Amino acid sequence: MKQYLIVLIFLISALFGCQKSNEVNILGKISGKIPEKITYSVPVSGVSYFGFNESVKPDSLGNFKIKILTSEPAFILLTIPGIDSKVIVIEPGQNFNISVDTENKSGSFKISGPNEAGQNFYNTFPNPEMVQIEAKKYYKNPSQDSIRKEINSLKENENSRFREMLQKKEISGTFYDLVSVDRDCYYADLTTQVQYIKYIIKLSGTDPKVHYEFPFEMKKVWEETYIQYPPSQKNLYRSRWWFDYVQTYLICKEYMADNFKIQDLRDMGEKGQKQTHTIEVAKKYLSGRELEYYEAAYMYFECYEFQEFEKEFIKIFDSYKTDFPESKYTKYLEPMIQPIVEFYKIAEADFASGISFVDNYGKIETLKECVKSIKGKRVYVDVWATWCGSCKVEFKDKDKLTDLLKSKGIEILYISIDEDNRDNAWKNMIKYYNLHGYHLRANGKLSAELRLLQNPKGGFYIPWHILLDENGNIVKDPSAIAKLEKGMI
Repeated sequence: MKQYLIVLIFLISALFGCQKSNEVNILGKISGKIPEKITYSVPVSGVSYFGFNESVKPDSLGNFKIKILTSEPAFILLTIPGIDSKVIVIEPGQNFNISVDTENKSGSFKISGPNEAGQNFYNTFPNPEMVQIEAKKYYKNPSQDSIRKEINSLKENENSRFREMLQKKEISGTFYDLVSVDRDCYYADLTTQVQYIKYIIKLSGTDPKVHYEFPFEMKKVWEETYIQYPPSQKNLYRSRWWFDYVQTYLICKEYMADNFKIQDLRDMGEKGQKQTHTIEVAKKYLSGRELEYYEAAYMYFECYEFQEFEKEFIKIFDSYKTDFPESKYTKYLEPMIQPIVEFYKIAEADFASGISFVDNYGKIETLKECVKSIKGKRVYVDVWATWCGSCKVEFKDKDKLTDLLKSKGIEILYISIDEDNRDNAWKNMIKYYNLHGYHLRANGKLSAELRLLQNPKGGFYIPWHILLDENGNIVKDPSAIAKLEKGMI
């Protein structure tokens, strides 16, 4: 009996010891302005993606603690308001201390702990939200050889520094292996993104109904890169840049197919089949854990970035749960899919009272015509579109804005710049966000006037807000909107 108890105690100790070894603790101290929360990516089977995240609230002194359970090495992406996003490379059982100065945007950010020389060096690298941002620095260079030499030189400089750290035992072999895979993926992505941007520029202005051949040199760069770094290469998917890399890989595979036409994709979009088609293409070239991760990241990215409430995603998500019933990504996808389900329930209902459409809005060609039916009142104009994510983010505060405008006798007019094929989506989003006020969807002439009013030299951004006086003239004071929202006018 005594021997049995000893064995049992040993097994329990071993069990708890294993659990503890998987724990990673990150202790942080913020100086400067203390943010409401710090967001961090949560690794799933050693893979980190910006959308699969949790958050922690710093205390009044700027102290915070992050605890992560992982059985594999992984990248952790920290999003701290006030500075650029930062990265920590973790291994099971490690503990870190970080210091952050939010008053210094380029970041006073320092990591103390395992592999700290490599950690801090890694955080000097460009960290764009999308690699295309970095790729734009190269696309005007007409020489493919020059571009590749410059990119390869950057990569080799980084790798040689990491090799030196490994030889001096400043970083572990595990850290080195993971970072090496990451840099392979990043620079392969950068190389292919440059070619993709060049192709899109060449494609613009061509007939979308015809097939446009890739220039030989461009196609050669793509093919050589994908042969050297295939997306299915062992551990490549653990890189922070893998999803971005695969996005371009799948696009190129499709675009390089015989008789491919851009118009085919547009037609699928019109029929509500574009997202399903994208997943089907992914299934041709990916499988197993890579496909599981790609599908999850793709659904999250599309729902997060565009918030277009595409009905296809309900069916795609149901299929995903059937294909990957044990997927740990599912819990991060459910909050993105549920609003789409709710959206279509609301879309079936009638418009709420307080929502009005401007008479004959399809024939209105000027801003002054827009407000003829709103005589004798100031008008707050919100220019938006169904595809504009930041426009919809602003709708979260619409009730406060509506109450403020009502208290000052100001009407609100929502002008959508959506195309004709977005008419149903436009009306459904008005219902979903319960946008009380007047509405119209701009035709081509009104859209052109709005663009000219905002920027005669070209370029246009939304959301855009305009304040009109009682006669329909734009209030020129650029601070008028800010004053209005602060209740000063």
